[in-house]
This record gives sequence, C-alpha cells and structure tokens, in this order.
Amino acid sequence: MAAAACFTSIGVQADQQREILQSAHQLYEESLHGLTHGSAKFGILPEEDENVLRELRAVRALWEEFSHNIEITMSGDPAAALVLMELSVPILKQSDAVVKALVASRGTSGDLSPKLAQPIDLDGRQRMLSQKAA
Repeated sequence: MAAAACFTSIGVQADQQREILQSAHQLYEESLHGLTHGSAKFGILPEEDENVLRELRAVRALWEEFSHNIEITMSGDPAAALVLMELSVPILKQSDAVVKALVASRGTSGDLSPKLAQPIDLDGRQRMLSQKAA
C-alpha cells in the first residue's frame, strides 16, 4: 500500500496506483474486521483467543493512523505518503505478530495441524519480505 501511495502522490500511473491502493485498503480493513469479529464473506468466526485479540487490537491501533493517511493520500496530499512509508514496517511487523498468534492459537487448540501451520507461517513471512522490498 505504501508503494502505491508513493506512486499516486508523485503521479506515476496515478489512476492505476490509486485503484490498487483503494482495493488494498478495503481488503485490509475487511480482513482485519473479519479476523476480529467474524466474516461470512471470508467464512471466519469471531476470534475468541485472548492472545490473538491482543495482537489484533495492536494492529488495529496502527491501522487507524495508516488508514487515515491512505485517505489523505487519495485526496491528493502527497505528504501523507511519507507518513505511510514510516508506518509500513511497524504495521507489517504487527500483522506478522497476528499471523504468529493465529498459528499458535490454532496449533494448540487442535484446529490447525502443524503441517498446515508451517506453510501459513512461511507464506506470511514471504509476504512481509516482499512488502519490505517494495
């Protein structure tokens, strides 16, 4: 999202980047809400594990400022893109903490086999690395 915001703010494929930013913003918001409160769309039940909920609350706190600056960027203020760049690593790290808490929770409750938990964790790490590189 931060890369799309930067491209939008400097006018590089601005319309296309704005669409990418808007779609990613909406998907992250829906996913975060769904992980916390449940989502029929994603087939997710409301979260009950307190460790996962704590990590979700922490990412929500970071997301509020991040989301606000996405909206400012989309309205045409290029300075907000710089704030997004500063916030991108902390929100990625906290999002990774959510994934780890989910894997740990499901692994201990028996909802998720270790064979499935490991690829999910690896996939999360690969996404985080690709986002850092962008």
